[in-house]
Amino acid sequence: MKAKQLEMALDIDNDNMVYQGNSLALAHYDMTTLEQKLLLTMLSTIKKEDTKLKTTVFRVSDLAKIMGVPSDNLYRDLKKTCKSIMGKIIEIQKADGSWELFNIISHAEYKSQKGCIEITVNKQAEPYLLQLKELFTSFRLGNAMSMNSKYAIRIYQVCKANLFKKSYVLSLDELRLQLKLTQKSYQEYSCIRTKVLQPALKEINEKTDINITYEEIKVGRKVVSLKMFVSEKAKRVTTTKKTKTQNYNKFNKESSFNNFEPRQYDYDKLEKKLLGWE
Repeated sequence: MKAKQLEMALDIDNDNMVYQGNSLALAHYDMTTLEQKLLLTMLSTIKKEDTKLKTTVFRVSDLAKIMGVPSDNLYRDLKKTCKSIMGKIIEIQKADGSWELFNIISHAEYKSQKGCIEITVNKQAEPYLLQLKELFTSFRLGNAMSMNSKYAIRIYQVCKANLFKKSYVLSLDELRLQLKLTQKSYQEYSCIRTKVLQPALKEINEKTDINITYEEIKVGRKVVSLKMFVSEKAKRVTTTKKTKTQNYNKFNKESSFNNFEPRQYDYDKLEKKLLGWE
């Protein structure tokens, strides 16, 4: 029997990047908030240039910390959560009308004496996770971990996959499929707007690196589609001593003060102004 390739997930933090092909980001599936956070934490250990999937070993205490849940709760719910993820079907819809179905996690094993869990991603998911060179989505794990709504996490991924377009049209039928809104009440747009869309976008806009707005597209008086507008937030300028030094050096390198007459400027004052100290 071939030995498993194991890799211990060390130093998991919010700066880990999640990479996935756009087809996976836009896939149709339904997972709880906890299930999505566990899955995305697992995916954040996979690099887009990797050539093989490995079984990753996580300390449950580390998972609880990064996912923002009490350790006791995660120990209690971990088996149920893994079973649920393994039972969820990922539906990939392709542009030519083809489709593909698979479970994204193929194996999970908990070692009680070590407080660790081994998780293996299904080989069928490899095309959407490995050797990604174009049409892929990437985001900081911390963006997903900051949200509490399962719909917010899914909509965030869908919108990140469409970020390069700036705006795109999403039919309500496709939205129902992406989020698995199968309840009868979600046949009504008003229910989707108040229970899914508005709360999710509020959380995304407040907690993540993108802003999303939308316009309703109607046929007659009926809303049939949404025009989604997605934009990146301006990156924050940090004020640590290291960053100030880097910013100042960058300014010196790029400008070399070529556009200034040296005798006209107090450089101590100029430095403070450039670094935001005044």
